[in-house]
Amino acid sequence: MSEESPARDRLALLRPHPRAFGDPILKRWRLVVVLLVLAAIAALLLKDEGGLLALGAVLGVLAASGFALLLAMLRPVGALLTTARPLGVAALLIVAAGTIDSPFVLQLLAGMVAMLIGLTLLVRPEWPPFVRALDTAVRPAATPEARRRQRRWWLLFAAGVVAVLLLALLLPPGDSLEARGGWAAYLFALAVVLLGVSILLRLIGYSRSIVRIPVAVLMVLAGVRLAMSAGLLPGDDIPVSAVLLAALAGVGLLVAIGVDTWGWIRAQRAADLASLQRAIELEQPVMPRVITDGASAFGIIAGLIASVALLLAMVLSANPGAATGAIADSLDARAPGPPPGDFASLDDEALGRAYAPLLLFSKSSRWSPVGVEDYVAKAGSSLAIRDWEKQPVDPGELPALSDCPTIVPVPCYTITTSCTDGDAECAQAIAPPEEGERRSDGTVYVRVIHRGAPRPDRSPNAFDDVKPYGSRVQTIVQYWFFYAFNDWISPVIAGQLRQYHEADWEAVTIGFSDTEPLFVGFSQHCGGEWYPWDDVRVTEDTRTVVAVAEGSQANYRFPNPSQAPDWTGCANLPARTTTLVSYASNIRDRTSADWSWSPPSEGFEFVDARDFPMNVVARWAPYSRTELQTLHKTHPLGDDASGPATPSTQRLWREPMRTIFGGGTWHRGSE
Repeated sequence: MSEESPARDRLALLRPHPRAFGDPILKRWRLVVVLLVLAAIAALLLKDEGGLLALGAVLGVLAASGFALLLAMLRPVGALLTTARPLGVAALLIVAAGTIDSPFVLQLLAGMVAMLIGLTLLVRPEWPPFVRALDTAVRPAATPEARRRQRRWWLLFAAGVVAVLLLALLLPPGDSLEARGGWAAYLFALAVVLLGVSILLRLIGYSRSIVRIPVAVLMVLAGVRLAMSAGLLPGDDIPVSAVLLAALAGVGLLVAIGVDTWGWIRAQRAADLASLQRAIELEQPVMPRVITDGASAFGIIAGLIASVALLLAMVLSANPGAATGAIADSLDARAPGPPPGDFASLDDEALGRAYAPLLLFSKSSRWSPVGVEDYVAKAGSSLAIRDWEKQPVDPGELPALSDCPTIVPVPCYTITTSCTDGDAECAQAIAPPEEGERRSDGTVYVRVIHRGAPRPDRSPNAFDDVKPYGSRVQTIVQYWFFYAFNDWISPVIAGQLRQYHEADWEAVTIGFSDTEPLFVGFSQHCGGEWYPWDDVRVTEDTRTVVAVAEGSQANYRFPNPSQAPDWTGCANLPARTTTLVSYASNIRDRTSADWSWSPPSEGFEFVDARDFPMNVVARWAPYSRTELQTLHKTHPLGDDASGPATPSTQRLWREPMRTIFGGGTWHRGSE
């Protein structure tokens, strides 16, 4: 054995060894280079037919086979991806939250799989460094100087905890915890802040070498700039964009890859200790190991706490609680009993009055149903009408706007009061009611139709034989409610989500057989939900209790502190596919039983498509606008949608059975 062998053995121990997955499969580097060149050429030639995917697959195979040079090149990328581990558990829980409305077995499996994957793949590899960091933090100090340093670290930790709790209290904005969306919203905000802290700590842990520090700094700056663009922080007028900062971070990552690769090559060729030290000097730690390791360890703990807060928030938001409000206890709302003894002999007007819903509102609700004539009269000279060519129409002709040219889609007129603010006088908010008040004013428009009866208004046949009720449905009664304005605001993690437009039409539909009620349909946003008659709650024997959401006027079966709205209809998606978004973002409709509304005896208007206002082929607002209002900025969410149309032009009027039971934007309500 030569004298150089022990020295070379020591150098072999000191050289960097990228982690491999088992013994190397490909040992000839020239063969590997040839394979890479061929794969790169194929990727360029077939980049539109999956060539880049094939190149990525080849790189993955080479990495898995233990090709050391490729592993050395991927080491900075792997370290950066490892930094994002705390986000993985939270993402898995959010995906699992999509099963909250699913059968309990599926919920159980989703929760188990999410935590199994999260703890095994994301947390377990981080546990040994965390144990070491925790041991360093709690181990009794041996010297007075060490004790003072330990106390400073604990004070810094306590200050950080207080800062996180206070910062979470500012997101979303509001004057009280209730205005911010309650405990669920606070826990959502806390989870977001903790995830931000977690990533910041993990980036500190990533910044072990001089070549990684610029990457981490640029990524932090890109995150701050992105928060400015979102309006979470002031300073959106800064000329440097988040995209530019992220691109610079990418360039820095490429530099780190190049430095690591070149250092690895030089280290493998080093013949003595001095050469080896020069080869790896750029990879040497520039901060104390206790800081970088501690930051990484506590970053993963912050991510786990954020995941727990997120899980609790989603559970709270999915279980909003019981009815509240000044008249909640006195409602005497209960399951329906048998129909009245004279049910079979009720005429249309008696049937419509007997089953008229009782609407429940919260103390923050600013609108209740009104008559269209009153709305038009109060609007006065601010009321404007335009036709399909955007030409002005005399408002005095409103009752006669019952036809559109053959080639023009219905509705073809647009009505507006040019009102954009729910707090403005033009929004025609009602006088604030007293808590517990049983208000009786306004108007309800009632439509009663029978299977096989003549249709003098020429409306389409409403009685499609759609399951589950099919031909059993012999009579349909629709209660249409007109509101002067729609201004819905929901606290979310990043601020407030607002959707608003002039005027609003909502409906409650009840289907009857020859002998009894069968179902109730509640309109909500761009769709709705239905319940069998036995699952609703009634008062005064036959009147369905309907909880009306603050601002949106969406109808729900019973008041709860918050309801998760189904936005699928507005997004043209299948029903209930936005459950995950609602639970993960705390988007809510808020309902309560602070006061009730019923039409007076003279407030019932029995109508068909020939009667005003059902004959008006118009939209009652030129837009429906959705915005995200953050602390420092307002973001339009998509283009303006169409305003609410006259009921007789809506699908729920023309095809009530197929609309409610035919899938699409309606679904059966959950208990």
